Amino acid sequence: MLSRQQESEKRHIAWVWCTRKLFKREFGPVKRLEVGLISGQ
Repeated sequence: MLSRQQESEKRHIAWVWCTRKLFKREFGPVKRLEVGLISGQ
């Protein structure tokens, strides 16, 4: 059985994962451009 902290951590991880997935879909091209600029320097 999970402790309350583990339960909240699991929920937080799921929330972060979903947010990042949405962010990638919306801002993927921008992020790739930023990474390209950073690695280009």
